[in-house]
Amino acid sequence: MPLWAIIIDVTLAALALLVGAVFLVRTRYRPTRRRGTSPSSGEAAQSGPPMPQRTTSLSRPLRIPAQRQDADRSARLESLDYHLGDRLLVGPPMVAGKPGQMTLRDWLIHYSPKRDRVWPSVVEQFYKRAAANPDIADYFVDVDMPRLQGHFVRALMLLTGQGLTSTMVKRLQEAHASVTNSRGQAIRPEIYDAVVHTLVGVLTDEGVSAPAIAQLARTIEPLRGVIVRTPGVGTPAMFSA
Repeated sequence: MPLWAIIIDVTLAALALLVGAVFLVRTRYRPTRRRGTSPSSGEAAQSGPPMPQRTTSLSRPLRIPAQRQDADRSARLESLDYHLGDRLLVGPPMVAGKPGQMTLRDWLIHYSPKRDRVWPSVVEQFYKRAAANPDIADYFVDVDMPRLQGHFVRALMLLTGQGLTSTMVKRLQEAHASVTNSRGQAIRPEIYDAVVHTLVGVLTDEGVSAPAIAQLARTIEPLRGVIVRTPGVGTPAMFSA
């Protein structure tokens, strides 16, 4: 075999070995790519579920403020308990708004300058003023105030948003049946009137109009007969069923 043919054969064999070595190294030490990333051109994506895409602050949906959302949710849950198979005795106080008539509760939430802070403000101011009246404060001795305030705001939101129902009357009657002051006296008419007067003052300061206050007084008027306990006077017939 001529010398030039031997040289060509050796060169081709060396090239074949070099190409094989390069291919083996690339296959063995090929870097892995994280699952879910986009493959480069000519490569297939590795198997596995795609990574969830993150949303930016601009793409996130708007959320209701937590406090208002929690208050609305509590009112809805409470209303299911109060209104299931119930009858409405007096409707809620209504206020004129831009879209038309709306309940006092909705008006306070949407049109009060405090918006979602309005109900915590009402509760805070109400109990602050009630504590300043010794005759009223005497009924709150050794009371779990956070729990009491929670019940108060839920009942008030229901009264101003859905009205007074027969079940609500019974619940409030049961809640006040054992309430006494330090001298063992039940809730007297003058105490009830003082409490209502305190609430009216707070709502007036929050911008509630006089007509809406008058409607609220009409809504809660039936409660007087079951919360005030006068010796020798029983429960009115309309609430005893």
